[in-house]
Amino acid sequence: MPYFSLVVFVDVVDTEYNDSVTVHFLPTSEYNPFRIITSPGGGRVILEQALLPDKEFYNLTIQASDRLGHTSQAQLLISIYDVNDHTVRKEKICVNKKIYFSIFFSHVLNNVNKE
Repeated sequence: MPYFSLVVFVDVVDTEYNDSVTVHFLPTSEYNPFRIITSPGGGRVILEQALLPDKEFYNLTIQASDRLGHTSQAQLLISIYDVNDHTVRKEKICVNKKIYFSIFFSHVLNNVNKE
């Protein structure tokens, strides 16, 4: 994936101050190659640095804040798949009572998020 590629857009809804919402990652001890660029209604998560070669997913926390200091947090789980790997694999990850289950063969076939 080339640097500065868009990974995902994070939507933020603040009925009173949506035009002044900022979004950022909370600090983590893990390597985070991604960056959020705040834009109206949320932020764009982009790849800013190299991905680690053996890391299969990045578990990050996003915080949104409005101009009154109200905050809200959400978890962002970014899974990395090697499209050149032709081995069929199943993965199930449970984080904060959310189950992420993926089956892939050369690309993601099914991705289910159950709460």
